[in-house]
Amino acid sequence: MTSKGKLEVDPSERVFDVLGNNDYDDIDLISELIDNAVAARPDDKDLQVDIDIGLSDDSGDSYFLIRDNASGITFSDLPDAISPAGTTSNSGHPLNEHGLGMKQAVSAAGNLDYLKTKPASESTATVINEFSFGEVDHTTEDVDWEHGTEIRIKNLNEILRKSAQIYECRIQAYIGARYRRLLGNPNNNLDISLRWENLDTGETRKIVPDDVRPIYFHPNKRINDPVLHKEEFSGSEGDGWKIQLTFGYAPETEAKYNSLGLSQPKKYEPYYKALSKQGLDLIQNDRVIQFAQLEEIGLVSSTHNQYNKIRGEIDLLEGFSTAITKNRIVGGQEFDAMISQVRKFLHSGDYLESQNVPDAIPEACLRDRLADLLLEPPDPCSHTATEYAVQGLSGFIDVLADDEEPWEIKVNQANGLDAYQLFAYMDMGGFNKGHLVSDGISTGGIEAINFIEDKHGVEIEFVDRYNLAINDDMSDEEVEEYV
Repeated sequence: MTSKGKLEVDPSERVFDVLGNNDYDDIDLISELIDNAVAARPDDKDLQVDIDIGLSDDSGDSYFLIRDNASGITFSDLPDAISPAGTTSNSGHPLNEHGLGMKQAVSAAGNLDYLKTKPASESTATVINEFSFGEVDHTTEDVDWEHGTEIRIKNLNEILRKSAQIYECRIQAYIGARYRRLLGNPNNNLDISLRWENLDTGETRKIVPDDVRPIYFHPNKRINDPVLHKEEFSGSEGDGWKIQLTFGYAPETEAKYNSLGLSQPKKYEPYYKALSKQGLDLIQNDRVIQFAQLEEIGLVSSTHNQYNKIRGEIDLLEGFSTAITKNRIVGGQEFDAMISQVRKFLHSGDYLESQNVPDAIPEACLRDRLADLLLEPPDPCSHTATEYAVQGLSGFIDVLADDEEPWEIKVNQANGLDAYQLFAYMDMGGFNKGHLVSDGISTGGIEAINFIEDKHGVEIEFVDRYNLAINDDMSDEEVEEYV
């Protein structure tokens, strides 16, 4: 015998606390609250987001406050904004697709002190002091702004109780990188300011994130430009996904950064060259969802120093969804198909393989080892200079010893043109003796040296590089620096 009936399931207030048990880090948490404003941006208006952080040894005094001049939430929509998975009727923005971000962020950060919001259509702001089901107490308040939202969080958890240095360095850099397409954009401008205060000492810091972008070094043009720019990929008919791929390589040396007129990224910045920061950013709706994805999404089988300079972006245009925390893309058939297509394309064009660690030691590593070797006994130089510029030539002497003897290094066998390159440096630099270091020398190279010496009265010495103590396998530190 069977029977049918209905169960009544009451909403649990505990859900508002459990929402804080997520995998946010400090940057994800702050980003969620910024997203709240971006999703409610009024059309054709600049968006201003101001953040105040007050920290005290007494955690009860610490607070986090974020205010914006977005459209605000109408009184009738406020219950939906409070409810988990609820979204407001005037926010069709995909950054608000789950309706959980703001509630998750507040719960992870601490306890809601108040949420104050006002749309332009209402004369006063509505203020609530809790997220709850059922009847929620509210008050109205006169404010001096036309529209926007202000959220204050009290009893801060450790996730936001960070030093001024962390906010000024790592957090500022990653917020600037995450919203780089909106910060300073004349057509879709977002301005973010952050004020940090030590409530016990009165120390304050003003932090204004600027856009932070990957730096590329095009191997042929030698400019800040990727190798591929917005290359489009899509699924077969019916699959319903589309992306654009931007792919390139970061500069390898400080000299290359200098040639671009740019500084090397700091260790705490997202595009510093390191194992943990290699790969492509996944971007959706002009926001970085995940930074530095390569092995993590299956484009290569494992991380390796050889991939450290790979940079780029995958713009997820259609067919993809984020996890409810919006800090990763949900996998699935479409995502797997997209990765497979991109991986085959990159391998077919040797975009990944061309960056493999070569069997030969890079010339820059040999150069720096030689500069150090020349300072050692039994016949040490007093000083050496690397990449020494010769006036009038668009090139550099690899190593100049004691301001008078140039050393030119070639990874492979030297030829006649290599000998004449060294002679050009000697002739224009006024040097009488030079050294050509390489893995052997061709007959044409020997003839060129003999001709130059007879014709111009200078001395060029060929030095087999394997007779010098510069050929040991590279250390991990050298691989990190030169590969």
